Amino acid sequence: MEKFNRAVDEGRKVRSLGTLSRMASAGVAVLIALEFPDLIHLISTVFGLMMVYFVIMIDYLLQQVLHKKREKR
Repeated sequence: MEKFNRAVDEGRKVRSLGTLSRMASAGVAVLIALEFPDLIHLISTVFGLMMVYFVIMIDYLLQQVLHKKREKR
């Protein structure tokens, strides 16, 4: 955390494992769905992985609307 904070304070780019870990977990989920097609539906697995991003977008939009309403008060 200290290295991260220092890099942000200095305006340097920070390495992160966020994208790599999300891609790896999605890959593992798909591999499990392919290994057990009678138990796990592949299309539903992919759809479930994509839903996270829709929820994030909806949350962001709601937060923006609520923030604008608070500013008007």
